[in-house]
Amino acid sequence: MEKEEGRYRSESQGFSGYAPPFSEKIDDSVRNTEEEARDLEQEIKDEFKSIRDNLHVKAKDGDIRISLTGGSTFDSGSAEIKPETAPILEKIAGFLNQREGEVVIAGHTDNVPISNSIFKSNLELSVGRSAAVAQFFISRGSVDAGRIATMGFGEHRPIAANDTPDGRENNRRVEIVLTKLPDPSKLTRESQKDESNWNTSSPHAPPLQ
Repeated sequence: MEKEEGRYRSESQGFSGYAPPFSEKIDDSVRNTEEEARDLEQEIKDEFKSIRDNLHVKAKDGDIRISLTGGSTFDSGSAEIKPETAPILEKIAGFLNQREGEVVIAGHTDNVPISNSIFKSNLELSVGRSAAVAQFFISRGSVDAGRIATMGFGEHRPIAANDTPDGRENNRRVEIVLTKLPDPSKLTRESQKDESNWNTSSPHAPPLQ
């Protein structure tokens, strides 16, 4: 079989078929992801007009990032999902459930200090909010729990200056990222292998934590 300018040819079978280069396949995948992100954003904004300024969907490197900002999902100082936000999260969950990949949910806050009977810091609040969205997806049976990871960053990863109301509103956000993470079982095996090799070559070294 000969390969010539992206074309495979078998003289014995008289077959000639075009096989796109690998770079073309990647480009197609990226374009498809970008189109899906645009379509999802437009669909939600058309259906839920009240959230138009607080929803942002972007595609990058094959991932899709859905960001809900300001008070669109939670009241100030609370990790209780607003009732009017539930239909929006259900639509997002349906989108995620139809696609492969892991779902990473990250909570973020502005830098205004918080301390109430439930949350003692912005970091705790951001963790609680990401967990609340994850539990919503799981309890509704929309997204398998094994696909979900949660994290909270508090005020430590702002995307805007915190010295204006608009900036603080943008920083108060929940991000839902559809991505492809390494297989945890493979990571575990590799880390065990690395630890074994490291301790063997350095018998007096302390064990890895």
